[in-house]
Parts: sequence; C-alpha cells; structure tokens
Amino acid sequence: MIRIGFSKANGLPSEVIRGVTNSLVSHVFVAYSKVDGTTNVIEACSTGIVESVEAEFRKSNTIVAEVELEVSTYSEKAMIAFARSQLGHPYDWASIVGFGWVLLNRVWHSKVSNPFHERGAYVCSVFGLDVLRHADEPAFLPLFKLDLRATEPEDLLEALTKLVTPKLKWIELHDFGQKAQGVKP
Repeated sequence: MIRIGFSKANGLPSEVIRGVTNSLVSHVFVAYSKVDGTTNVIEACSTGIVESVEAEFRKSNTIVAEVELEVSTYSEKAMIAFARSQLGHPYDWASIVGFGWVLLNRVWHSKVSNPFHERGAYVCSVFGLDVLRHADEPAFLPLFKLDLRATEPEDLLEALTKLVTPKLKWIELHDFGQKAQGVKP
C-alpha cells in the first residue's frame, strides 16, 4: 500500500508556510508498507530526501490528510522505486524564495512558474507530485497539468481530491477537508 500524506509540522517553519499560503497543510510525504509490516515515510525535508519509520515521522508531524492510492502492483512498485531512488537528493532552498513570486502572482490571479526551481532538488510538494507522476495510471493524467515549479501542498491535495481512482482516507478532518470534499464532520 502507498499513501500520499499531508501534514503540518510542530514548529515555526510550518506555521510560516501555512500563514503565507493560507493553508492548513505545510508538508507532503509518501508512506509505503514494507514486506515486514512496518511503514516508512519518504519526504523532502531541510536535509534533502530522507526515509524514516512512520512512527518517528509522526512524533514531529500532525497528519491532516492522507490519500491511500488504489493503484496496480506495477504502479506501486514504480512509485516506491522512484521515491527511494531520490534518497539523498538535496532540498530545493532556492525554490522557497521563488515561491514568493508564485504566491504574489496568485494574488493578481496570474499563473507563473517558480523562477528559482533547481533541477534535481526538491521541496516536499514537488517530490510528492513527481512520485505520483511515476504511476502508470490513466486516472493520474490530470496531475501532469500541475506545474512542478509552482505546486504547493494544498494544490496537490486539491488535485487529488478531484481524481476518481484514489481512495481518500482522512486521518483528521479539518476545515480544508470539508472544503475539498464538501462534507461535514
């Protein structure tokens, strides 16, 4: 089983991201079940792409939503293999500056790409989107319309809620979930 998760970390950087983007989520991660029954998380964090045991990850993150992906075994293996192949890649610090330009243009209802996106480096939302793009699933084709250089966590969550194939598994239902799903708790 593979999941794309959305969280908020316990700390000032997460609060700043959520404040600037006006979102309840500040982070995207990929979780997958291993043969031995444990679950690992792969994420883009300040030190780059890292893998950890999910229980450790949860100690410093509050899960807002998770999308359990109903994909073929082939797609699941391809997504996990791609995610693991990115371990050690650097965090895209330049993109953080560029997201300021993207957000400013959104205020003016203008779409622009991040001018400082560094190829081969990742922020969490770009990493999650790139993992999803490695699934051989026709239902995921709309995700290719998202700009890798201008996608933030909430953009990815909204895009996933519009897809038919994934089974949406809410861990915590916040205002975002109500807005995205049109449901009441």
